Amino acid sequence: MKSKITAYCAALLALLVLPFGVLAAWDKLLLGRDFSQAVPADTLSAAGRSNATACTLYNCAHIFGAPAGGDYLTDSWTTTEADSADLAQLTSFLTDLHKAGLLDAAQLRLCLNAANAGPDAAHSLAAPCGLRGYSVQLLRDEPYGYDTLQFYYLENGSPLSLRFYAADPQAFGSCTPDDAFVQTLLQVLGLDSFADWQPAAWRGRAPAIGVAAYSAEAQLYLSVTELEGISFSLTSLTPQDFAALYQEQEVLP
Repeated sequence: MKSKITAYCAALLALLVLPFGVLAAWDKLLLGRDFSQAVPADTLSAAGRSNATACTLYNCAHIFGAPAGGDYLTDSWTTTEADSADLAQLTSFLTDLHKAGLLDAAQLRLCLNAANAGPDAAHSLAAPCGLRGYSVQLLRDEPYGYDTLQFYYLENGSPLSLRFYAADPQAFGSCTPDDAFVQTLLQVLGLDSFADWQPAAWRGRAPAIGVAAYSAEAQLYLSVTELEGISFSLTSLTPQDFAALYQEQEVLP
């Protein structure tokens, strides 16, 4: 009798534990899946599906509900201590921007100084669909304020977003983006293979500070702004989303 009770309890316990095991296996499958195969063929072009940046951002925004646009800090992101691997990716990308002529020597020095501020000023971020981030707030005494640096990228190293706001904008100097800036940036980002990039008139509240471009083939929107520093970000937008965005911005005062 005792053995039957023991067997019954074991079976009941297995039934209770089974859902958790299934969920754990599903989480492992989801987090480790091949994102290049997750996009249905009728939603993104073949070129877009074969590009890690376009494909992953599409998945995050439209399939897994972890959008990588805006300020990136949605509920999907988790914050951890500053990781040296994230810092190395940021340093490498800043150097690439300088080599491409998008940051001058003084601007590169200010960005690197903030990037290397140390663990008290920096932290790393991660999202479950293959995104990484590194954020820094470096307090300055003269002038009093923060140099703020945010960098987001794919786990394979492809950059997605960079924002640097200087406590002293005059020290950072001019970094006025234009269409040529955008074309060079697309090369650095590895997105110049998409032939349909078209300039998108900047229709924000401060037209003088930004430029933008859109590729329907990649379903990517690139915006670049100059506001007390330099900022660029990639957002996955379907052609319908892109049209709606610009229709809404047309009516801004």
